[in-house]
Amino acid sequence: PRMITRFPFLQRPGSGSGPFDLVPLLPASLSLGSVTVQLNGLIDSGATFSVLPYDVGSQFGLSWDSLSKPFDIASFAGNTPAKL
Repeated sequence: PRMITRFPFLQRPGSGSGPFDLVPLLPASLSLGSVTVQLNGLIDSGATFSVLPYDVGSQFGLSWDSLSKPFDIASFAGNTPAKL
């Protein structure tokens, strides 16, 4: 049998109120050691990799400067710098 999971389409933070401002968000809890971060993850079933926002990584003590491979993530809002 095929499993179907449905996610609610919620208002994207900082967006307007049009139909394109609703996105599938999944409430999540990420933990590393004694640090736990509550967030909403965007469900992108066509994505080839996952992205962790800078502020979330810094809460876990990850250093942006220690990541050596810069690249840009392109989206409808423009390019965003990222690192691997």
